Amino acid sequence: MAGSSSKGIVEVREEAMVSPTGGDPTFRKAHFIKPCTDSITGPFSNLHSLCLSSLPATFDPKSWAMNVKFSGWTYPPINWTTWVKNMASLHESIWRKAGIYEPIMNSTYIIPRTDDLVFGVAERWFNETKRFIFPWGEATMTLEDVMILGGYSVLGSPVFIKLETDELKETKKKLEEAWTSSGEQQLQSGS
Repeated sequence: MAGSSSKGIVEVREEAMVSPTGGDPTFRKAHFIKPCTDSITGPFSNLHSLCLSSLPATFDPKSWAMNVKFSGWTYPPINWTTWVKNMASLHESIWRKAGIYEPIMNSTYIIPRTDDLVFGVAERWFNETKRFIFPWGEATMTLEDVMILGGYSVLGSPVFIKLETDELKETKKKLEEAWTSSGEQQLQSGS
């Protein structure tokens, strides 16, 4: 398994990879970020000395002289989960074909915000390397993390891309009909 040269932070090698949708592992070339340490007890290599020394010795966000607002942290609308469950029972196969089943189901989860946890991770961000610096090493978010954790497409296709196949056009039509009929049912029932 050939790797890249010792310079740089990325190593290219063949490894067994498993698709997020399951199946048997296949060997293919992949890119890996090199670890900054060779073992758990080994010293950090190429780690900026400012990274760790700039972090506060104790974690006490209430003493910080800043006011943080989380305006992007939202929760599902009222009755959203009920509506999604009703629609999923009717349209799960269509949603799966369209590649939107997982994101729609993920939108029903209520993820409570823990401010101290958000601050704790944010204070570990090192802007020069665009990574989080933890006592045990460096970490960052990848597109694969976004794909696995959120079930979102990372293939570069915009959400509003023109539908080119008849099958996709039919899927869109069915989704729009389901949305319209669901809204009419809610108006009739008074919810």
